Amino acid sequence: MIKVWLLVILFTSPDLPTIRHMAELTFGEADCIAKKELRSIFVEEFAMKQGHDQFSYDIRCLETTMFKYAPKKNT
Repeated sequence: MIKVWLLVILFTSPDLPTIRHMAELTFGEADCIAKKELRSIFVEEFAMKQGHDQFSYDIRCLETTMFKYAPKKNT
């Protein structure tokens, strides 16, 4: 098992029928936090370019464990 971090972005606006989301895998807390700061600027620019006057978003770094990738052996 390895520890990984998921950067999860949830975006909503009254103009949208659903909540939009995006997730990105990172391999360390520091990397996730750095990407979190950059993504917040990206989300705000995206919303303005799409013409959303009112919007809300939440960005979280979530720690989780995953199985290490082990490719199958060809027999």
